[in-house]
Amino acid sequence: MGMVYFLDNDVILKLITYGMLDEALDCLKIDRSDIRVLASARFVFGSKKLQKKHSEDILLSAIEFVESCATISAQDNDEYRLLEKQAKNDIDPGEATLIAATFHETASLLATGDKRCLQALFSTESLELIYKKLQGRVICLEQIICKLIEIQGFDWVLERVLPNLDCDKALKSAFGSGSDSESGTVLGTLNSYIQDLQKTSPGILSDL
Repeated sequence: MGMVYFLDNDVILKLITYGMLDEALDCLKIDRSDIRVLASARFVFGSKKLQKKHSEDILLSAIEFVESCATISAQDNDEYRLLEKQAKNDIDPGEATLIAATFHETASLLATGDKRCLQALFSTESLELIYKKLQGRVICLEQIICKLIEIQGFDWVLERVLPNLDCDKALKSAFGSGSDSESGTVLGTLNSYIQDLQKTSPGILSDL
C-alpha cells in the first residue's frame, strides 16, 4: 500500500481560507484518494461557532472537500483509549482519533495544526510508544507554506495570505509587513516556528 495522509480540521480550513488547498496537495504529491479526514469534520465546518469566524463560501468549500475524502471515526482500541485517558486536557478527541489511526498504518503522514497536542504526546510518559511511532510522520502548516513558496513562488503565496492574515498566528507574524513582506524574512520566521516545534516535540516532523 502507498502513503496514507491524515488531515486535521485546522489545516484543511486554513488552506481553504488561504485558497491554497489544491496547490498544497499538488506540491506535496498527495492524491485525494489517499487522504483520510475525520467523519465529524463536515459537522464541525457547519457549526455556528465557525460561521461566526468564516464566510459561508469558505465553510461550504471545506464541507465539500471532506465529503470527497475517505473518513475515519474513533475506534475502540488501546491507542485511542490511552490518548483519551492520559492527555485529554491537551489532546482533543479529533486529534486522538487521527493519531490512533496513524498508529495502525505502515506508511502515513499526519498534517496537523495542533502543536499543544504534539507537545503533550512528548511530555506524557504513558504515550511514549505512540509518540515514537509518530516521529517523522507529522507535517505542520508552516512547512506546507514553505513548500508552497518553493514551488509556487513567494508572490503567489503572499497574494493569498495577506487578505486573511488573522487566520493563523504564525503566518500573521511571518507576513506582518503586509505587501512589504520579503521572502527571506518570511521564510526565516516560518522556520523559527518549525524549529520551536522540533525542540518541544523532538523528531516529530517529517522532512519535506
